[in-house]
Amino acid sequence: MVGCGNMGRAILLAGLRQGVLDPARTVVAERDAAKRAALAKDAGLLASGGKRVRIVGTARECAALAPAGAPMLLAIKPQMLNEVASELIPVLGSWVTAGGRTPLVISILAGATSAGVRAAMGGGVRVVRVMPNLPMSIGLGATAIAHAAPDVTPAEFTFARRLFESSGVVEELPEDLIDAFTAIAGSGPAYAFFLAEAMIAGAIALGVEPQAADRIVRQTLRGSAEMLSRAGESPEQLRLAVTSKGGTTAAAIAVLEAQGVMGTWVAALRAARDRGKELGRTGG
Repeated sequence: MVGCGNMGRAILLAGLRQGVLDPARTVVAERDAAKRAALAKDAGLLASGGKRVRIVGTARECAALAPAGAPMLLAIKPQMLNEVASELIPVLGSWVTAGGRTPLVISILAGATSAGVRAAMGGGVRVVRVMPNLPMSIGLGATAIAHAAPDVTPAEFTFARRLFESSGVVEELPEDLIDAFTAIAGSGPAYAFFLAEAMIAGAIALGVEPQAADRIVRQTLRGSAEMLSRAGESPEQLRLAVTSKGGTTAAAIAVLEAQGVMGTWVAALRAARDRGKELGRTGG
């Protein structure tokens, strides 16, 4: 694993907990010393049967310690791709020349296409493109995985899928829809938190004490999300069930409709998708 920020750590810990990753055969590169120290403190989470994940500071060290041809998870920022690739290419080249299979890269880089990652790596890798979201850190992730490329074996694709299924649900999509998924689910938790901010601010404006407003909104969103996950009805049907004609909810929905909130959300998702495509073209 190259890069172990919030998302990388969530993937790592979920994979270890579910037995998808073997700590004795897992090497993590994280350049940030504070993050490395935090990982080192998670000794119990990173170990099993006396075996521990090895943590190093550079991508080059990581690749040098890994078995030739081992799957590599890229969990870095998109703008770091070229720099990290320059560290990895010499080592990955030795894997191939030593007779190892062309390396498999599992990429979670927002906006970076499989072709873009392959090109940055000098063309000598095979790529599975994946996009998870942060709720995987509590086992409730939503992840998209692009259809397997012809050069990726079924076993490799299954491994990649299982790694992310260890902490949520996985949807297989055409790669040209991954940017749309990123806009919806990758960025989606921020939209939910934004809604929570707005509801709390509104509650305070109506005279509710801030701490009480925070508790009320958290529980309301928690209960609503649980209903949505359990119910067979569509979100629209659930909304209509709460919205009595001429009632308080109807008054609020009328304001939202008059302000064009639904269209604004669609425009926001489109902007996020387009930014993802732009990141892919410009490398960040």
